[in-house]
Amino acid sequence: MAKANQTTVTNQCFHCGDDCIEEIVAESKSFCCHGCLAVYQLLEETGLTDYYQFTEKPGTKQSQDAYLQYDYLDTPAVENQLLLFENARSKRVKVEVPDIHCSSCIWLLENLSKLNPGITSSEVSFTKKELTIDYDPSLVRLSEIAHLLLRIGYPPTINLGSKSKKAKNSGKSLMLKLGIAGFAFGNIMLLSFPEYFGFEVEKEFQNFFAFISMALSIPVLVYSANGYFIAAWKGLRQQFISIDVPIALGIATLFIRSAYEVILQVGTGYFDSLAGLVFFLLIGKWVQQRSYRQLSFERDYKSYFPLAVLRNVKNGEQVATPVSDLQVDDELFIRNGEVIPTDCQLLDERVDIDYSFVTGESDLVQKTLNAKIYAGAKVFGQAARFRVLKPVSQSYLSSLWGNFSKEDKEASRSLIDSISKYFTIAVVSVAILSLAYWWGISSSAAIQVFAAVLIVACPCALALATPFTLNAALSVLGQNGFYLKKAEVVERLWKISQLVFDKTGTLTELSTNSMKYVGQKLSPNEQSAIHGIVSNSTHPLSARIGTYLSSVADETSLLSFKEYEGQGLEAMVGNNIYRLGTASFIGATDNNSKHNGATVWVGINAEPRGYFEVRSSLRKGLAAAIGKLGSSYKMSVISGDNDREELLIKESFPAATKLRFRQQPHQKLNYVESLASKEQVMMLGDGLNDAGALAKSDVGVAVTENITSFTPASDAILEGIKLRKLPQFMTFIGRVRLVLISAFAISFLYNVVGLSFAITGQLSPLVAAILMPISSVSVVAVSTFGVKYLAKKMNLL
Repeated sequence: MAKANQTTVTNQCFHCGDDCIEEIVAESKSFCCHGCLAVYQLLEETGLTDYYQFTEKPGTKQSQDAYLQYDYLDTPAVENQLLLFENARSKRVKVEVPDIHCSSCIWLLENLSKLNPGITSSEVSFTKKELTIDYDPSLVRLSEIAHLLLRIGYPPTINLGSKSKKAKNSGKSLMLKLGIAGFAFGNIMLLSFPEYFGFEVEKEFQNFFAFISMALSIPVLVYSANGYFIAAWKGLRQQFISIDVPIALGIATLFIRSAYEVILQVGTGYFDSLAGLVFFLLIGKWVQQRSYRQLSFERDYKSYFPLAVLRNVKNGEQVATPVSDLQVDDELFIRNGEVIPTDCQLLDERVDIDYSFVTGESDLVQKTLNAKIYAGAKVFGQAARFRVLKPVSQSYLSSLWGNFSKEDKEASRSLIDSISKYFTIAVVSVAILSLAYWWGISSSAAIQVFAAVLIVACPCALALATPFTLNAALSVLGQNGFYLKKAEVVERLWKISQLVFDKTGTLTELSTNSMKYVGQKLSPNEQSAIHGIVSNSTHPLSARIGTYLSSVADETSLLSFKEYEGQGLEAMVGNNIYRLGTASFIGATDNNSKHNGATVWVGINAEPRGYFEVRSSLRKGLAAAIGKLGSSYKMSVISGDNDREELLIKESFPAATKLRFRQQPHQKLNYVESLASKEQVMMLGDGLNDAGALAKSDVGVAVTENITSFTPASDAILEGIKLRKLPQFMTFIGRVRLVLISAFAISFLYNVVGLSFAITGQLSPLVAAILMPISSVSVVAVSTFGVKYLAKKMNLL
């Protein structure tokens, strides 16, 4: 550890940047206090001094009183309010950290485990300014974590029992920026009307109006547009050229050139174009945020989390209730494999809980009567009753889903980021070459050409085209029962070449009207036991058997319950062991190869008793849909059932369709993974026995029908009755790409024509500045109205 000497010279602190009144020197570096020195030494000891390469003045000096304010966090009652999850070895909390502002902040905060061994992991949500921390309570207290954050310059904000100011003010900053830009744009246009129409205005008034326009533009530049400059600078520091770089370059050039003309009184500048440009860019951002709040999985859990859970009401009835409607003290009935959507209290004697969705660890935890169960836990085995302790947290469920999926699916690189890198290099290169060429002819003309090239080539329309087009498409699809996780999924859907369908629950519908039991007669008590067993399962066949036996009084008390994926159910009722599932699972021999539907065999005490036969048929209108899809995509069908329905599938699917029956979940996963290594695959399944396959596909679609279970592996959810419209959806998505390409083409056309005139000195910066908002408005119109026109033409609106 570095030794420190104290002197009285005035330098800037190496850590926080404040002036050193009482300078402390260590390793030839100056520190203003022992706190900053301690943080530096902590970073040095743990090999994290690269932090200072990312940012200057990273620390914030705090007084000793600031540390005392967090001591109350060790109070059990307070800690319980903050905990998101807890077991014997780990606890999880989420705190707000308002001082997160750049990539270096994220880098440091996600390396907290190196600063304190009691912290096992930490993850930053940059947009929400939130930090989620997992820690070992035997090694570190919550107050010590708060003190650590304070020491490194990120004091946490703790909010108990109420929504934070930051949450309440979410989105207000963008609206304020948009309002300022719109106000300036409108007023600058009013001041520019005489110039627009060629009216003669006295020189004094012309200059006066120009200075007012510049004054109105300054807030637009330093506040409304600051996000583009900040993002561009951060990207460049990380050696990444994003779309914000040319946008910031165009805005800066437009302002500098305009200010030059006004100050030297050689022109009136182009402040109206500057304000209009920023105004339209911010509208694009606002539309994107609004669309995501309504449709995206990150911001609206109704699109991907359980649409409903079973809620117990009077007289023992169970009602499917949307999770958003759950109230404190509601009693829930959660079955095997279902996710508990909010913090609850167990009302039964015991239950086995799987926290893998929360912690990533698959070890089962047994909970007993009155135990607190945290949101995100899955019930494993016998169903149980729970009492709701607090309303559903949308943000927490969203974060659980994001954490689950990010390792399973490689993030799709945005098309706009790919374009922006080369676009920026090309634009700057052309501008510099033009400047060099014209400099030998006329320095004044060279500056004019340089400014005109940068202004006319600003890729603002490119920045607007993607969010307007893709979010308009998300809106249309959402209104038709096809919910996409985010806009990037649309880009992945463009590349799909292979469709893989699960059969049961996806392609087929099971009918209780054509259901029968074959075998030894079951006594009323045995029927009641079977009804109680299948009510613990969410599998479609279990649901049909439950409906078939609904007239039987269910007074069964299960002593144990277990569901074997792809095989069946096992339970103990009284002194009897029941098994329901495949013939091999219960130890039966199926000699009948001509079953008219799916079979669920029944065994009691290792003795086969018979089977339920459930006839299935393709979903209504699906055969015609498959015919349309067959001309554009390769197709496969995989199923855990036997091949008794092979003829039904062959009659509806193209001859080249690959059929695989008797597939266990791991075999489905391996098959999809092998296909995905060669081509782009979309997997469609019900998410029960094929969640792994959904995760391994390029686009996983959960086909749902009265869903009460959650499939976190999915990229999209499609309502079962809308599966017949899949060809229409895929055609629409493909044509949306043409709309986006058209928007890009318009933008490039403006740039090519503008550059041609600008390079030859025939385009003034004024005309170049006018072209920019025209290009933006044109692209917005093409993107928005193009998608809506396309949707109406295809009867999707």
